This record gives sequence, structure tokens and C-alpha cells, in this order.
Amino acid sequence: IFYDKVLHNSELVGYLSYGAEMMDNISYLKLHKCYLLPSLHGFGYGQKMLFHIYQKAQAMKLKKIILNVNKRNEKGIKAYSRFGFRIIDSQVIDFGNGFVLDDYIMGYDI
Repeated sequence: IFYDKVLHNSELVGYLSYGAEMMDNISYLKLHKCYLLPSLHGFGYGQKMLFHIYQKAQAMKLKKIILNVNKRNEKGIKAYSRFGFRIIDSQVIDFGNGFVLDDYIMGYDI
């Protein structure tokens, strides 16, 4: 797993976590984390971060990027969709004690 910092004026304002994975004999880049300070939302940083991930996937010769996003994260879903990601599946996992993962799985073909 790789971690890349996002800097603004030499200050840490976000980060990305990603790595190559395989499922059904298909290699893809899994975007595990994509975080940016809310004060910087709407200034194009998110799209630049996704383009960075796209470039990493290309360099690794991968044909797809996959990520999970919470179904209630409307801003995240909109940002990923704007870049070209599409909802390809959903996932619900009950971890107990009231914690339920309720995500869309989004994909981007390179």
C-alpha cells in the first residue's frame, strides 16, 4: 500500500492511500483513502488527486481503479462521478454494535 501526501503551501492538507489488487484475474488499483481538508473542497484539489491516482494506475499498467464510498457521502460521490467514476456495485457489512458499512463501489476504466 502506498501513501501520498497532499501539500498546500508546504502544509499537509490531505493524503491518498492506494495499492494494486487482483480479483477474478483482473488487476486494478484500489483507492483505499482519499482525504482532503474540507476548507479546500471546491478548489480542484480533489480532481488533481484523482488524476494523480489515474497516473499511478497507468504507470502500474492497470486497467481499472476501484473505490468504496459511503452512500451518504454525497459530496464524495459527486466528486468521483465528475472525474468519471461510475457506481458498479454496493456493499453492506454489519460489524455489530451499531456499526454498518453501507457503501457504493465505484469504478473507473482506464
